[in-house]
Amino acid sequence: MNKARQYVKDVLDEAIVTNKYIKLACERFNEGLNNQRKSFFPFYFDEEKAQRIINFFPFLRHWKGVSAGKPIDLENWQAFYLADLFGWMRQDGDIRKYSSSDLWVARKNGKTTLAAGLGIYGLTKDGVHGPQIYTVATTADQASICFNDAKKIIDRSPALARRIKTLRYSITNDFNDGIFKYFAAKSTNMDGFDPSHTIADEIHAHKTSEVVDVMKSGMGARQEPLMIKTSTAGFRSYAYGYSQFDYSQKVLEGVYE
Repeated sequence: MNKARQYVKDVLDEAIVTNKYIKLACERFNEGLNNQRKSFFPFYFDEEKAQRIINFFPFLRHWKGVSAGKPIDLENWQAFYLADLFGWMRQDGDIRKYSSSDLWVARKNGKTTLAAGLGIYGLTKDGVHGPQIYTVATTADQASICFNDAKKIIDRSPALARRIKTLRYSITNDFNDGIFKYFAAKSTNMDGFDPSHTIADEIHAHKTSEVVDVMKSGMGARQEPLMIKTSTAGFRSYAYGYSQFDYSQKVLEGVYE
C-alpha cells in the first residue's frame, strides 16, 4: 500500500502534475478513509485485500521490450488504481464496493499489461471457483490483444506456467475450473456466459453498449463481478464510448452517486 498512499499524497500535494479528475479520485479515496468508521458510511477499506492484488503483480513477468523476463513492478498510479478498486468493501455482505471501473489513460502507459494482469488475477487468486474471464472489444483482433498479453505473461512467469494451460483461444486453470477467453462485439455466441470478470478494451471505439450489456447481464449470478472498461482517448469517440467518459467524470464530480 505504500505506493498507493504515496501516489495519493503526491497528487494532493501537487508533487505530481495531473488533471482535475485524478485529484477528485484521490480526494474520494482519502474522504472514504476518514469516513469508514462513521454510521452514515456503509463501506470500509480492507488493507489486506488491497495489498493482496498489489503483491500479486511482481509474480508476473514482462514478455517484451527491455523489460522482458523481469517482474512487473507497478507504478504508483497503478498501485493506487488497484488498491482503490479491490480494497473498498461493503459492510453489508463484506463484498467489493465496486463492480465496474473505467480506466482512461494515454498511450504507452501499460494499460494492456495492467488489464492482462487483472484478468490473470481473476483467473487464479480472486477466491472464486469456476471463474470466467473475458476480454471483449469491437473486433476480434482488438479483443485478442489483452488475451494474448495474458498468455505470454503466464508463459514467462514460472509461478503460473506450472499451473495454467495456455491454448490458442483459451487459458484454463484446472485448479479452480477457471477459463479465460476473448470475443468480438459481433460474436453471435456470447449469450449464456457467466463472467466473473469482463475486460472491455478501447471502450471509446464501441458504437453501442451491446457487448457490455450482454456481459453485464451474464454477471448477475456472481457475488463479486467486475466489469473493467479500459481505453485510450482515441481519434474518435463514438456515442457509447463518450457517454462512459462523461459518466465517469460526473461520478467523480458528485453529480452521480
